[in-house]
Amino acid sequence: MISTPPMPLPTSPEALRDLVLSLLQKQEEKEAEWAERARHIAQQEQAIAQRDAALAQKDQHIALRDETIARLESTIAKLQRWRFGRRSEKLSPDQISLWEEALDTEIAAMESLLETVLEESAAVAAAGPDGEKNDAVTVVPARPARRHPGRMAIPAHLPRVEVHHDPKTCTCAQCGGPLETVGEEISEKLDYIPGHFQVIRHIRPKLACRPCGTIKSPALPAQVIDKGLPTGRTVAHVMTAKHVDHLPLYRQETQYLRAGVPISRATLCSWLGRGEYWISIIAEACKMALLEGIILHADETPLPVLNPGSGKTDKAYLWVYRSQADAPHPIVVFDYAPDRKGIHPQNFL
Repeated sequence: MISTPPMPLPTSPEALRDLVLSLLQKQEEKEAEWAERARHIAQQEQAIAQRDAALAQKDQHIALRDETIARLESTIAKLQRWRFGRRSEKLSPDQISLWEEALDTEIAAMESLLETVLEESAAVAAAGPDGEKNDAVTVVPARPARRHPGRMAIPAHLPRVEVHHDPKTCTCAQCGGPLETVGEEISEKLDYIPGHFQVIRHIRPKLACRPCGTIKSPALPAQVIDKGLPTGRTVAHVMTAKHVDHLPLYRQETQYLRAGVPISRATLCSWLGRGEYWISIIAEACKMALLEGIILHADETPLPVLNPGSGKTDKAYLWVYRSQADAPHPIVVFDYAPDRKGIHPQNFL
């Protein structure tokens, strides 16, 4: 190996200074090149991490898509079997008549939803992290975040009925000073009278005591749903239409929309649940009051009940208990029993 002899150093101070500056400049250029190379490596590592996260998200979307498609196909197959299957696989005529009108609509809705899932899946087929098309993977787009629109606004065209709540006293409970009206608190409730809607406006004056600065308003009367939209009559109408008139909520939704009041099925379902809660309390109170009477009349009547899968109807019984005719508050309570065994009235009594 032949070694190159070192270059002689310059002897003049100016030449030495130039040599040192040149070496420093070369060192700075090297350091800048190393920093740029390190930054490029860091960007590559970040891109690899993002691609791994995107692939994981794709796998999750694929699993969600497959689960959704399987569920929709199973639902469509079940609905079609109920509607078009052989007689041994169909529901009984009594059962199918309960929702025959909505069965074809339900099948069409499920098929439309399945087609939408498949179209969305094909539309975003295998988009990589860099936006390049990849035919090997099919993903479903991420579901957008659910928006909460908040409480619905009562239509302005409905008539308003104002109910003024006057205070029980005009003196301050804290210091005894006189109360002055400084404003009003207005809360609106959606009320239903058979044939049309109206709005009940509860107007409560704001009363202020200037000596102590206390501000108060009369309390609102008890409501079926605290801070809710409907009055008791509205909730009673929804429950009567559902359980007595056998009117499904989606049909009630259509009726209210024709009346100019858009109320969603989810809202009606919430009202129905709160109303059933209060009905259960009232029913239990009626039962306790009935059992406190001296004389109690009871009788049972047959009640046909659908038996899913058998194509027949079973015989159940509806027991009715009522107070005596001269009772100050006549009470009638119904109790369902699947058969005519004596254990059912014994449990009730």
